Amino acid sequence: MWYGDEIIDPADDKYIKSCLSKFERESRKKIIFGSVIGSHSQGLSFPDSDLDVRFLFLGREYSFSQPKDWHIEKKVRFRIESPEERCNTIALWDISAFVNFLAEPYLDSGPVYKLIRNVIWTFGSPLCFDPLDLRIKLLPLINRCVGLESEFSFHWFEMNQRVQKMDYGPSFKHLSHAIYHALSCYWILEKKSLAPIHLCALVRGLFPNLGDWLDGVMKSCNHQLDLIPHHCEIDRLFNFLSQIQNAIEKRRDCNQFSQVSNQVSSTLISEMVVVIREAVLGMEKNIDGLRRKEQIFKIVS
Repeated sequence: MWYGDEIIDPADDKYIKSCLSKFERESRKKIIFGSVIGSHSQGLSFPDSDLDVRFLFLGREYSFSQPKDWHIEKKVRFRIESPEERCNTIALWDISAFVNFLAEPYLDSGPVYKLIRNVIWTFGSPLCFDPLDLRIKLLPLINRCVGLESEFSFHWFEMNQRVQKMDYGPSFKHLSHAIYHALSCYWILEKKSLAPIHLCALVRGLFPNLGDWLDGVMKSCNHQLDLIPHHCEIDRLFNFLSQIQNAIEKRRDCNQFSQVSNQVSSTLISEMVVVIREAVLGMEKNIDGLRRKEQIFKIVS
């Protein structure tokens, strides 16, 4: 279930394909993976939400970059900017450098911890362009790289930030994001695994009986950025958030994570690169034809 407007409408799809074709021609790169990130991938989009997409590439003739270049931003990161488009920024990354951020989350500008989150989000998004089936091949390895304690801390911090912003006035946007991050914390404690990216998957995985209710609330409220505080469904959402927070507090002190840090061996990163290399070698060298399908992106489970 996707909330809000269509994520990829024909105009957006045509624009993205045109940008990627031009990028490949001018940079002599080959796009092999892409995904929708941002609020659309979380099920938290609004009519004014931008369409955020990220694509990963190899060099010409599907060549791999050298480790010595992985932290040089101008060699591994590109942007296509078009402020007038709904998809106003298309981010592009060298795929070898990108997965290496799980072990070394920095560029030449210095440490950037959220680069780890970028990798999780990119491959975890349920909406992706993935002609080589890299998502299903890399996600198990990514799960081995990410410390659950640091993931819990990230979502806990984000939840509290949203709650604090609600002190300045009721906002459905902040409330829905607070619930999203609270559910992610609870998932980590309950399932001992990375939380799904999409709100629908979070709710149905933790509270199956509440899935239809939350779907209905999200769809009915989606076109209003700020709702009346006494609305009965908003009150119920606030209560739902409080219940999740209480459940987290009861479990977090006695919970022990099997993974407590983001200490990733170079061997594991090398294993990911080997997986990508094997997928490239095993494919029919027809990425352009695959990309010209009616839709770039597909929803995956």
